Order: sequence, then structure tokens, then C-alpha cells
Amino acid sequence: MKKKWACLLAAALLAVPAASAARSAADPEPLEASAPPAAQTGAIAAAGFSDVPADAWYLPQLNLLLSRGAISGQGAFRPDELMSTEEYIKILVSCTVPADRLAAYDSGGDWSEKFMRAGSATGALKGFDCSAERIAKPVTRCEAAWLLAAFARQGGETLTVPEGIERALRDYRRISDTYREAVGQAFGAGLLTACGDGNFQDITPLKRCEAVVSIARLIDRGQRVPVAIPEYDYNAHVPQ
Repeated sequence: MKKKWACLLAAALLAVPAASAARSAADPEPLEASAPPAAQTGAIAAAGFSDVPADAWYLPQLNLLLSRGAISGQGAFRPDELMSTEEYIKILVSCTVPADRLAAYDSGGDWSEKFMRAGSATGALKGFDCSAERIAKPVTRCEAAWLLAAFARQGGETLTVPEGIERALRDYRRISDTYREAVGQAFGAGLLTACGDGNFQDITPLKRCEAVVSIARLIDRGQRVPVAIPEYDYNAHVPQ
């Protein structure tokens, strides 16, 4: 009897791998579930990011902000998604306020509270709408220009609006009075450029990849874009 039970047990144990193999052949595991992130997206640009290829056009700027601790390299970066004004300010403050001073504003509240308080203390956010409802929305190009210009001035830069800017930014005269000068200053400093159609597109939100590039230009002047004002075309229509 003992021999009979031993034989039955051995047969059962042998049957388990065979059954598992049969199930695997009939219903294989999705590749996405088992493949490492690098196999899904190509070479990974920075530790932890699963969606940034090694040839990404914004890679140098992203790595600069990572080295400053302004961005945490974990999970997905989502380069083509929009960045909130809150996060944009957080990164700006992280790059411009020393860590020891920043720590003094940490009261254990909301994740962005210390960055908002530190930014306000520097004076860079004076006049900017920092209401919870407002900063939760995507940051627009004109708002980014306002913030970049403010933080640049706070850092000791003297900003000016280039003469003839309306020839470089075709919609410059149509930009809101609230932001027009800041847009001109940010453009003049090489922090932001015209879009492909020659307009600034002031109310267009910034993608996350575009946002990190603009902030990297603020802290590393070597990455700024030289200002080029086209020659005046007497036959061209100038928007009013």
C-alpha cells in the first residue's frame, strides 16, 4: 500500500510542471509585465525614469535639474504631459534657494507649502497669483515667462526687452499687459523662444519637457538661446 501511495505522489508531482507549461503556452504572460523598463523604452536617460530615451532632446536639462535635487528620478517623467504651476514654482525654488534656507520653511504641511513660502520670502513671487486654485492649473507660457523673469531679477540679473521684439514674436503686441513685459524680458534673456510659427503663444501650457528646459536655462546661462531679431520687412503685416 505504501508503495502504491508513493507512486501516486510521484506522478502528481511530475504532472504539475507539465500542466504549468501547458497553461503558459496557451495563455503566455504579457511582455510588458515581465520586461524591465529599459526593454520597453530603449536606453533610460536617468535613474528611475522609465520613459526618457537616451537621445531625448531635453536630456541635458533634465539631468541638470536631477543633479540639483529639484526633480526626483523615480518612475515615469511623462515628458509630454503638462506641468502644474505649483510644480513649476517648486522646481524654480529648489534650484535658486539654498537647501538650508529652504528647510527653515518646512512646517510639515502640504508638499509644496515650504516652496511657496520660500519663494514668497525671496520676493520673486510678489504680485503672482499663488492661490491654491490657480497654481493647481497647468503653467502657461506667459506665466512661465513672468516667473522666470522674476527669479532672474531676484538673482541679480538686469533684464530688458529687445528692440524690435515684435518682429521676432509676431503676437507680442497681443499679449496681455500683465505678462507682455515679462515675456519680452524672458525672450531677451534667452529663457524662452518663439514657437515654430513665429508667435509666442502666451496662453499655451508648457509640457513637462519644455518646463525643465526653461528652468535649466535660468540656472545655467550657457544653455540660453541667443536672441535673434529679424530684419524689418517693410512689406510684412505687423499685428496690431
